[in-house]
Order: sequence, then structure tokens, then C-alpha cells
Amino acid sequence: MSRQLRYVDAEEAGILAGRVQHIRRLAAGWVEHGQAASLTMLVARRGIVVMHEAYGRLGPEPDAPPLPLDAVYPLASVTKPIMATCAMCLVEDGVLGLNRPVQE
Repeated sequence: MSRQLRYVDAEEAGILAGRVQHIRRLAAGWVEHGQAASLTMLVARRGIVVMHEAYGRLGPEPDAPPLPLDAVYPLASVTKPIMATCAMCLVEDGVLGLNRPVQE
């Protein structure tokens, strides 16, 4: 069954509007201060979208067009941070030890 996402304001989705504004400020600041060249953010709750915005430019040139919402980002080696997070969760649960021999 296919479901369409609905776009509503934060309060209708049960999210504080101030929190969404805080996310907007953070995202804009990350791009402005060079922590991210560009980014696209979508905030949703239970299939209801309260924010979908793009920050930055489509390319590194100062006159590059603004980043569109449907920009395609090149991804490489995205599994490494996910695996590292999973491994640290196992360490936290006591299932994996960073100093234990691999055969254990």
C-alpha cells in the first residue's frame, strides 16, 4: 500500500515549533560556517512532514545555484560509520570487547 506524505505545520504534527526553528538555525549555521558544504533535511513524524529544506549551493562555485530539494549526493563508504556504531552498541551491551581476541 502506497502512502503519500502530508506536509503540515509543527503543531499539527505534535512537534514544538521552536524545536523545528532550532533545527533550521543549526542547519543554516553548519553550512554558513563551512561544517557542511550543503545539506538537505527532512523532519517528519508518523508520515507527516513538518520541515523539508535544502541549505547551501549545488556546487563549490560562489555563483552555483541554490541546492534543490531533490539534489543527489555522492556517497562513499557509508557502511563504515554504521558498522562502527553497531560495534560500539555491542561493546556497550557487553557482547563484544575491544581488547578481547577476535576468536572470542
